Amino acid sequence: MNVEHGEHSADTADPTFALNALCEDEAVLAALLYSSDGLVRAYSEGLSRETAERMAAVFAGLQATAHNLAEFCGLPEGELPWRYDVRDHGDHTILVVAAGERTGIAVAVGAPTTSPQVAIATEATLKTIRGLRHALRVKERESGRS
Repeated sequence: MNVEHGEHSADTADPTFALNALCEDEAVLAALLYSSDGLVRAYSEGLSRETAERMAAVFAGLQATAHNLAEFCGLPEGELPWRYDVRDHGDHTILVVAAGERTGIAVAVGAPTTSPQVAIATEATLKTIRGLRHALRVKERESGRS
């Protein structure tokens, strides 16, 4: 399902169905759509709201850290775009992927990084992002200042 730019966003549409679809693969344990400012936008069934909120802050922090690595690579700030992280934790892998404007998707896989299950979960995550990219974006929050 492709959504045209300007039609829907994670602010107006609920992408939970897409996260639950990722979890239909038995190796995928959980999926979360978060904003770059650390807010939960949607999460898969079986993941508690409390856990989703903590993880959204963690993943946004990872994304922010990656954005600050440009200087380490000899580039000006902002010149090293973040696209994804693969977190290898032995028998578990966490995929953290840029999804839409100001969002990312995190997927927990109960398998080692080099396993076929992680390859399948990665492809499914990327396919979801390609199909729903515009609906996965969020608007920039207003600062509330006058």
